Amino acid sequence: MSDPMFLSEEQAAQMLGVHRTTLRRSVDAGLLPLHPIFVTPHLRRFRRDEVESLRGAPVPGSAMPSAAKGRGRGRS
Repeated sequence: MSDPMFLSEEQAAQMLGVHRTTLRRSVDAGLLPLHPIFVTPHLRRFRRDEVESLRGAPVPGSAMPSAAKGRGRGRS
């Protein structure tokens, strides 16, 4: 069985390694080149090929990589 052409917001966020709220905010702000399809005013679907093309790329607004945590603000 082939993969579905569209992903839920949760599936797309998981594929990109971010929380769905981060995905939603980044898309709404125009920071990610994704074009959601609105099933209802609050239910979005994303094209699988668009999401897959962003895999491994940093997502604006997501948490810092673990290697960067703990740096700055009085820590040495």
